[in-house]
Amino acid sequence: KLTPLHASGVTGKFLSAALSKTPITLYGDGSQGIDFVHIDDLIKVIEHLIRNPDKDIPRALNVGAGSATSIRNLAETYQREAQETRGYTVPILYEKNPPKEKMWPTRYVSNERLKKIFPWFPSVTLSEGVREMLQYAKEHA
Repeated sequence: KLTPLHASGVTGKFLSAALSKTPITLYGDGSQGIDFVHIDDLIKVIEHLIRNPDKDIPRALNVGAGSATSIRNLAETYQREAQETRGYTVPILYEKNPPKEKMWPTRYVSNERLKKIFPWFPSVTLSEGVREMLQYAKEHA
């Protein structure tokens, strides 16, 4: 069962829909975007910084993919991964007149300084992360 923490964000809501085989609802056209990062990538960065204190590393680093993934792309990724890993299709519904509190601007951070230190970042793709969430939920249902 998902905890309230898992269910509160867009990834948790889409995961809940995929697990319950209910439609994923997108507000507007789904073009608004978010900068998604896998927790394993974040932990690798933090671990490296703790183990290798270096005066040359900037004190502030944006740990993000450096680009926004559209909510539509995220929904389609859940749809595709549910089909491939679970064998069923999760429908996507578009709500043309979304409540104002449901519409957020596209948001992402620049990761230029981070990429100079960690050129491999990010290492986990969106599809891999979604697949992992679906698998984890299946194993802990």
